[in-house]
Amino acid sequence: MNKRNEQEIEIVGAGLVGLTLAHLLAKQGFCLSIIDKAEPNVELTEDIGIRVSAVNRASENIFKELGLWQNLQDYRMGTYERMVVWDEGSQARIELDAAEIGEANLGHIIENQIMLKVLWQGLQQYQDQVSFKVAELSSEHPLAADLVVGADGAKSWLRSKVGIESSSHDFKQQALVCTVHTEKAHRYTAWQKFLSTGPLAFLPLHDPHLCSIVWSTTQERAAELAAMSEQQFNTELGRQMGPDKVFGECKLLGLRACYPLHQHHAKEYVREGIALIGDAAHSIHPLAGQGLNLGFADAKVLAEVLSNAKKKGRNLASKQTLLQYQRARKHYNAAVMWSMYGFNGLFSNRLAALACLRQAGFNWINKQSLLKRFFIKQAMGINE
Repeated sequence: MNKRNEQEIEIVGAGLVGLTLAHLLAKQGFCLSIIDKAEPNVELTEDIGIRVSAVNRASENIFKELGLWQNLQDYRMGTYERMVVWDEGSQARIELDAAEIGEANLGHIIENQIMLKVLWQGLQQYQDQVSFKVAELSSEHPLAADLVVGADGAKSWLRSKVGIESSSHDFKQQALVCTVHTEKAHRYTAWQKFLSTGPLAFLPLHDPHLCSIVWSTTQERAAELAAMSEQQFNTELGRQMGPDKVFGECKLLGLRACYPLHQHHAKEYVREGIALIGDAAHSIHPLAGQGLNLGFADAKVLAEVLSNAKKKGRNLASKQTLLQYQRARKHYNAAVMWSMYGFNGLFSNRLAALACLRQAGFNWINKQSLLKRFFIKQAMGINE
């Protein structure tokens, strides 16, 4: 298998982040294997996939580097030019517009199933470099490659097998996700309202009257919402958006699903011959839609570190080499994670004093053009 590089690389996990890393490495001439319990299911449904992600400019650039962006554009893709965030308790709001920094948009809303299909199909051009193995991983499964990369999600088998500990927090919330048809057009705007139990986000899809909903709330409330009839859910959704009726009447399309919300951060990203990326290394609250973008950035940095090491004839799997990746990503990821933790706590607290503080803070930020430009660039993944 390994004709072009002396050391074997194995990626555990054939999800979005794992396949992205495989692309980045194969493009640099590496040979590698991917292992998962089954091949990715890349059959697209006619219905909009229930799981979508906000893809920022930095992630878009990775897809362009891989020659896959046009492939994504051939499918359904939502675009958001603005973000509006407001608080139920005070009605204060912040509005971020790409035009403020001379950009056409802030990012795109893309179905996970579409990204998975494009990534998997794109790997076929590297058949002589990338092999896929189906295996049920257990504690007895050997780590056969020189470098094993864990891209196997928040409950990472690899992280557990090698004994890397994580700090964790249970938000005691669930995210209810679904697709809705809105009477009024979304105007290429991502809307997020902070309710007392958590944020409710409307993410604009390819059709001006379609939005993906991410409703983060308490476990009990999520169960109630999931059990409501379609009409009851539509009514409740309209009620929560308030008297201004941003979207007019909303109608549920298809299924609803609930996912528990946890935060965790691996205390180590690397060991000798081991590296963790994406949710295997960190998971965050979805309120800013940055989780997948952080994973894509992990993949890009790790690929760059390995490519540079290969050019200099260094040991790809040495801890010294891999620590370059950890230093580049761990502190940044932690800063984003804890800022999301703080935002969720601040806006889920209904103390009157905090409501006044939020209102004053929102109104002040909304008048600060330089600060808003900073927030816009952070949301887009533009850090220069």
